[in-house]
Amino acid sequence: MATTQAATPWAVLLCKFADNNDEPFPLIYYRNLFTSAGVGLSNVVDFFRVYSHGNIDIGGSQIFGWFTLPETKAEAYAKGRGQIVDDARLAAAANGVDLSAFWGVLVCTNVPFETFGVQNGRAAVADSLGTAPRILAQEVGHGYGLDHSMADGVAAEYQDRWDVMSALNAAWAGNPTFAQVGPGLNAANMAARGWLDPERVWVRTGWFDEQVTLRPHHRRDLPGFLVARVGPYYVELRINEDWDAGIGSPVVLVHRLDANRSWLMASASGQRFFPPGAVFERTDELANGMPKAHAEVVNIDRASRQATLRLSYQPTIRPLHAFVLPYPVKLGQPTKVVVKATDGLTSAPVQGEVRLHSYDVNGQAVDVTPFPTDTPTIVTLRAKRIFDPETKKWTDFEDPTGEVTAVGYSDTVLDLGY
Repeated sequence: MATTQAATPWAVLLCKFADNNDEPFPLIYYRNLFTSAGVGLSNVVDFFRVYSHGNIDIGGSQIFGWFTLPETKAEAYAKGRGQIVDDARLAAAANGVDLSAFWGVLVCTNVPFETFGVQNGRAAVADSLGTAPRILAQEVGHGYGLDHSMADGVAAEYQDRWDVMSALNAAWAGNPTFAQVGPGLNAANMAARGWLDPERVWVRTGWFDEQVTLRPHHRRDLPGFLVARVGPYYVELRINEDWDAGIGSPVVLVHRLDANRSWLMASASGQRFFPPGAVFERTDELANGMPKAHAEVVNIDRASRQATLRLSYQPTIRPLHAFVLPYPVKLGQPTKVVVKATDGLTSAPVQGEVRLHSYDVNGQAVDVTPFPTDTPTIVTLRAKRIFDPETKKWTDFEDPTGEVTAVGYSDTVLDLGY
């Protein structure tokens, strides 16, 4: 799929506090870190090109400064973390920088201060200890609306070690230029921003059970699917190379997306990563049919960068189809009937129980004893009748009804022909 790339350049403002004149890195470090000058070095430009599937490009960012802020570090702390962005903007404007030409603003301080991103605010701050891509990718990601990643069943943030939005708790790798990079961004977070190429996502509607091959979810240069959807879950392959060099070994991960946060899913035993042979299953007890999502890792071939998976999405409460012969059933006389029931998805025969709700001659409700489907049974069915004293006539008031039940299937009303 041809990607429409959006240019989102940032103005990187290098700022000193009034009481410290240090410059922790030369200007070329910042240019290589945040502009197209450093593409290929695993810089921030590379990260967002790769994990937005080419949808955004920050290569046009520019470096400005050093500027001296009007306050000391202690005074900046006292003002609160948000004020430093405003102060840096004012310092840049006073030095002739037109910030209207830039999508976002990144403030880099010359000493340890704070490192943070403003969610959906197109702004971030990186102190002298926060300039590695493993940190900046998260803080700049906040500017695009990304939130901290979570793990299913855990209240605390930063619990997905395979995702850069878990910051200091994530599995980073060494880098000769920027010291620390990675890991990547998970597929659910990419989907939340509209960054997944839909033509590279395996998806099926309805119920399915299929074998699927996936490539690493950021490798658009390789043919095949990069991500799979199983119900509400995103399934992805991660290989221990590139941005993910620090994750240890190739694994399959499963995430869900809820309230703009990605949630790393676990197996029944609590394992949150899936090597060959591992299985993820989860039943949605609130959805129609109580569907079960199933992802089994058949194999991971690191050399060819492929994972073979068996993916299924099946109801645990399946639909049931039922009919009665003869149709319609005659009322008021003994009739031999046969009830047939079949699986609503496969049409395979199903054995179950039938209950017929009839009425006696006095109009009182009675239940005919249940019997297995497919077994001919003689029944006498009556409608409920009422006597109209004005017309001196009896009138059918309510027809007999029936229902079929079977283990693992939804109860089904049986049409008796009235």
